[in-house]
Amino acid sequence: MPVRRTKIIVTVVKSLYRSLTLKKAKEKRTLVQTPVYANNRQRRRILVEIHFARCLIRNVNRGGFLLTLVFATTVCLAGPRCPDPRLRQATIGGDTITGGVLMHKKPLKFAKVRLYFSSGTTAWNGTTDNNGRFATTKVPPEDYRLEVSGWGSTTVHLNPELNKGPFGQTPAWNLVLMDNACVDTLEILN
Repeated sequence: MPVRRTKIIVTVVKSLYRSLTLKKAKEKRTLVQTPVYANNRQRRRILVEIHFARCLIRNVNRGGFLLTLVFATTVCLAGPRCPDPRLRQATIGGDTITGGVLMHKKPLKFAKVRLYFSSGTTAWNGTTDNNGRFATTKVPPEDYRLEVSGWGSTTVHLNPELNKGPFGQTPAWNLVLMDNACVDTLEILN
């Protein structure tokens, strides 16, 4: 789990715990302050409301807190995900990975770009330029994980069999990283 998402979860949990303890403290204060009742019926109604609030707070403290923690964790881990499964990864030819990153139809400027081997070791580090573009150095054909800060990550397959065009041309490949961690490939034939 990335450090940033962990910090978000811890912050959410702390704020929920503070709000629950404040509710308990408020409940205890209302029990200590004995109001002047107009009649017995009003007194019974208020005691039932206090009992209901006490039960509600107890249930929130036990199960609700855990449920809220699970919900917060799920939301934080969900992150961006492309709705089209075919656009979650890319297969390209060549020996470099070039592309551009677009967020909300605007280039993602000066974002950190990391390329990892399938073993998890770093293959390349870089940043996007002013136009949201990046280009790696030469890398061997393999499966890679491409991670862009502020965008997400995807899997890129370098396949040397795709290096030949239909009429003997050598295609140039480009990745387009779009919103929701969707990836599209462009094959440019000379």
